[in-house]
Amino acid sequence: MRMNELTRYFDKYVDFDAIGERIDALQERLGKLRDNLPEVPVGKIRERLPSYREVRGKLPFAPRERSYALPATLAVGGLAILGAIIVTAVVMSDANGRLPKNPDDLGGAI
Repeated sequence: MRMNELTRYFDKYVDFDAIGERIDALQERLGKLRDNLPEVPVGKIRERLPSYREVRGKLPFAPRERSYALPATLAVGGLAILGAIIVTAVVMSDANGRLPKNPDDLGGAI
């Protein structure tokens, strides 16, 4: 698509006025929230907040120990695929070889 086509498409389907109004409303809400926050020194806030390790440890989906099974499986699978491609290429190159015109050159296969 050319740039002018993209511009026409966005002008047709995207309501930029509604987006601007929502941004203004969000900025008003942020201003109200800032006004309602108490004035507290940053040092006190940091003392009350838990550390990253504590938060991560409490998450239900956080892995406890790192496992290398998936990367190893992907590596072995990639090597197997690569091997299959190479074997197929060798077999196909042998199959596409030219046959001799004289049946005696086949070595009595026929």
